[in-house]
Amino acid sequence: EQIIKLNESEKLDEAKALCDEAASLCPDLTEHIMYRDVLAGKIRIREMEKAAAQKLVEEQQERAAKNAVPLKDKISNATRIGTLCGNVETWLKYGNKFSEDDKAAFFDKLKEISQTLKSKDLKAFKDFKSWKKTVDLFGEDVAKEWFDKLAK
Repeated sequence: EQIIKLNESEKLDEAKALCDEAASLCPDLTEHIMYRDVLAGKIRIREMEKAAAQKLVEEQQERAAKNAVPLKDKISNATRIGTLCGNVETWLKYGNKFSEDDKAAFFDKLKEISQTLKSKDLKAFKDFKSWKKTVDLFGEDVAKEWFDKLAK
């Protein structure tokens, strides 16, 4: 009865200890041994859940640390405009905010990428409708200003 109450209140370690004690006192009672095995299984499941939760927290902290860099560093390896915007979106998702230096770094990288565009991509680049992600990130006024400077 005490074991059942401990199990119901999620005090699995204490319940298993009582089961172990009962099983050692009466080794022929299959009921105690089976109940002990059930509790041991529940304890293993709980430990696996704790380990999985801890791993998830560590992965989130690792991702946050990777994105706790200046935007200039985050976008330095981008070679396509979609990748550039995606890197910025990820950087923002982790609580970073734009400074004027960040905007300048984005503009410089956008300019660098635009100079390497092939004819099909260049045609799309010169249509302001294709600047939707940049508008979403920086606002229409800033995006239009950059469009006017770069797409001519």
